[in-house]
Amino acid sequence: MPNKQRDWKFEFLRIVAMLLIVTTHFFADDNWAVHNDPAQTGTWAGSTHNALSFLGQVGVTLFVLISAYFVATKTTSPIKRLWKLWMQIFLYSAPIFLLFLFLRWTHAIPEHYLAGVTIKSGLISFLPITEIAYWFMSAYFIMTAFSPFINKLMDHLTSAQSWILTVMIIWVTLIWRILNAQSQYYTDCGYLIAIYLIGANIRRYPKRLPRIHWYSALICTVVSFGLCVVGTHVLGRQNSITAILGDPPANLLTAGPGASPILAVISGTVIFIWIAQTRTHNRADTVWSKLIIALAPSTLGIYLIHENFLIKPLLWDIVFHSPEPIGLFTKLFFSATAITVVFLMLMLVSYVYNFLVVNPVTRAVSRIHLSGRTTGRHTGIDDQTTRNSPIE
Repeated sequence: MPNKQRDWKFEFLRIVAMLLIVTTHFFADDNWAVHNDPAQTGTWAGSTHNALSFLGQVGVTLFVLISAYFVATKTTSPIKRLWKLWMQIFLYSAPIFLLFLFLRWTHAIPEHYLAGVTIKSGLISFLPITEIAYWFMSAYFIMTAFSPFINKLMDHLTSAQSWILTVMIIWVTLIWRILNAQSQYYTDCGYLIAIYLIGANIRRYPKRLPRIHWYSALICTVVSFGLCVVGTHVLGRQNSITAILGDPPANLLTAGPGASPILAVISGTVIFIWIAQTRTHNRADTVWSKLIIALAPSTLGIYLIHENFLIKPLLWDIVFHSPEPIGLFTKLFFSATAITVVFLMLMLVSYVYNFLVVNPVTRAVSRIHLSGRTTGRHTGIDDQTTRNSPIE
């Protein structure tokens, strides 16, 4: 969409969402004792550290809700958006593999960072959606493909029916997982579609929503994180509760295999409603808003770089090369500084790469598509497309 049609508050929220995701990956890959020492397992410190992955799922929820909010009423073909999305993912995934192939040939970095350069990983890199190079992007792609059909269905439902459908999907996808750890109904695609339904309802029925203030969103987030910490602590120990729930994993309420991040979805939803209900003034008229709107498209590149299976081990080994900081405040300072530096560097790389490679290639392909579309019209072929960017 043209910049004049973008609301900077949602673009800023997109940036915050990605910052939360990077923060989660930072703590998920640190080499500190609270993370790696078996003696810390089940302690309050270990449970709090593990529960930090809650932040990443809040980021995922916000990212999907933004997308749902802007396409919730569109029933036109998603092919153009899917093609742009696939191309953007491919233009990161494939070149990164080729770069590491070159590094393996030149022996430019230690060999253990190049063990992942195989024929199989090449297939994954060149078919990133099908081979699930990134779980989020594959699920997001499927969600985007389903979105016009979901929207068409919701056009024929009343407000009550639409919310009932959403609650049913959330129940089957997320709640059953908590009540039965062996439930197989949770999938990445179902997870994102459940969030999409929430975002679509927020867009379609704003007057039916309660008024959310900043302090309500803050309280909800703090309480949800606290419950994650307590739940992770309880689930980390063998007790009557875990026996009743069928011995679920300790990360049940946070993220990762076996998880059901319902608390993060609740928190992210409340935050999003607050932002959606907040009125913006002079959007896209200030230096601040223009900067946000210019940088927001780089957020997807941040994810595609730092979560790439070849870059990820190298990146975090560099970040955690120094000895573990001593003391809580030292750790907090190091974490805040490192996360900020990594995030800003990734955003800079993504911004430049988008400017030099992704955007020119996308425009070139769009021109070819437009030319074919014009020819198709002369032959009686109708190819409906939308003007949305792939991350909306």
